[in-house]
This record gives sequence, structure tokens and C-alpha cells, in this order.
Amino acid sequence: MSKRTSRETRHPATLCATMLFALAILAAPVVFAQSPPAGTDQSPEQLLTAGVKAFSQSAYAAALPKFHELTAHAGDPAFAPYVADGYFWVGKTSLALNDLTEAQKNIEYFLMHYPHHPAYPEADYLRARILFLQQDYQQAIQAFQEFIAHFPSSPFISSAYYWSAESLYDLGQLESARKLFIAVVQQYPTSSRAEAAQYRLSLIAQKGREEELLKLLQWSHEESLQAVDDFQQKEKTYQEAILAYQKQLSGQGGNALTEEVTRLSGQIQQLQTTISDRDQTIKSLTQKLADLQAQIGGTGTTSLPATDTQREELLKLQQRATGLKEYFQGELNKSQGGQQ
Repeated sequence: MSKRTSRETRHPATLCATMLFALAILAAPVVFAQSPPAGTDQSPEQLLTAGVKAFSQSAYAAALPKFHELTAHAGDPAFAPYVADGYFWVGKTSLALNDLTEAQKNIEYFLMHYPHHPAYPEADYLRARILFLQQDYQQAIQAFQEFIAHFPSSPFISSAYYWSAESLYDLGQLESARKLFIAVVQQYPTSSRAEAAQYRLSLIAQKGREEELLKLLQWSHEESLQAVDDFQQKEKTYQEAILAYQKQLSGQGGNALTEEVTRLSGQIQQLQTTISDRDQTIKSLTQKLADLQAQIGGTGTTSLPATDTQREELLKLQQRATGLKEYFQGELNKSQGGQQ
């Protein structure tokens, strides 16, 4: 009985404490919840969440005002933890909208003022990407190299290598670009850039073959031009020689022609003297042949020798005499023809 009385006595106090705790829990959201600042109907956290969601759905134009709202209230203490995110996402969203000037301005501001922010590595990568899209390839290559050196474990490393290679490709440095594309394919085969890098490698190989073919065609063309030039020079020389000869024949070069005729006449006289000497030799050989025939046959007739040796010797003498006669007769005829 006493125990029951004791429990019943404590019951009102326990019930009161429970009610007070429940009221405290219900009141907690009212006390601690962040109310929207003046001039906006959303809290900074809501603005950031809504903007990131719109960005993830590629609704960049809808996302951008949300992020601008964060940077516009930079002086408001309630927005202070979200201002850095605002600048980062304004830069990233402007880049997606291809507004490179706005993107560069906000990314550079973010990098300068928030070096310890978790998004800093990605912002540094975006800075290099903006330079590439502005076609400032030399600066882009340097920016990508700095990013790779500072953040080697970043998930954007494969993309940094790829866009460095693209910068070199656009600068015409194909061999250096090829090495970086190979690095992307071999070191990051599962990355989103591996397939694109492989395609670029095939283009570089094709371009190399085209350049070799172009060099070959150029060389062949130059060789052809040289051959044509040589032919034209020879043709010109030949035509000049013909004109000079025609002038000589027309009497403009009479002295030279007279000298040439005199020279040829002297050569003909020498040939005639030589032929006369050979005629004497032929007569002498003919006489010896007749004497030999007379000795063999005992008469002056041209009977054949009695023995094979004698017959062979006689035939040789005949062939020699006949050959000499025909040779010198031919020389005489040629000389007379040239004189004419």
C-alpha cells in the first residue's frame, strides 16, 4: 500500500517533466532553424542545394541565379559560409554556358580568396580549361602542368593530360601531343578521355602519312620541274646551234665556213695519198700472188695449188688484197661525199 502511494505521488512530477521535454523538442526548430534573410525567400543552404540540383540536370540558366544570390549577399553573416561556394558555382556554371569571361573572373576570384576550400583543386583545373577554350594554348599547357604537379591524385588528372595533349595538337606539336595521348590511353584506360585520346592518335598517324605523301609528291614535282628545265635548256642550246649554222650557210659566217672546207679538203687529200699507197701495196700483193701461182702451176694461169697448205696461203693473200681494196675504196667514197 505504501509503495503504491509512493508511485502515485511521483506520477504527476514525472508527467510534468515529460511534457516539458516534448515542448522543448517542438520548440527547437523554431529556435535553431535558419530563417531566410531579408530580400530572399530561400535560405543560403536552400539556394545552394537548388542551384546544384539544377546544374546536375544541365539547367544551367536556372542554376546561375541561385549561385549569384549567394555572392550578392557576401556581407550578410548568414550567407558567409556559402559565399565561396557561390563564386565557385558561378564560375563553373558560366563555363557550362560558354561565358568564358564571367567564368574566368569568378574562378580566379575563388582561387585567390579561398585556397583551403574543398573545391579548390577542381577550380584550378577549370582555370586551365578556360585558358584552353580561349585558345591560349601555351598558357593552358602551363596551367595543366601546374595542376598535375599540385594535385596528382585528383580525379581530373586524366582530363588534364588529355587537354594538355589537345593544346599541343592545336599548336601543331604532334609528336609531343602523341606522347600525352598515349599516356592517357595506357595509364587511364577506364577514364572518359581514353577513347577520345585513341581517336586523336589515329588522326595523328593519318596526318603523319599524309605529310610523308605530301613530301614525296613535292619531291616528285620538283624533280619533274628540274627535268623540264634541263630539257628546255638543252632545246634552247640546240636551237641556238642551228641558228648559228644557218647564219654560216647564209654567208654571215663565211670565214669560218671557208676554214672548215679547207680543213676537210686537207683530210681528203691525206686519205687519197693513203689510198694511193695502199693501191701500190695491193699491186705488189697481186704480183706476189701471180708469182706464187706461176711457181705452183708452172704457168701464168690461176690454177689452184697442188697442196692444201699452198692453197690456204693463196686464199689468205687473195682475201687480204680484196679487203684492202674495198676498205680504201669506201674511205674514198665517204671523203668525196663529205666534200660535196
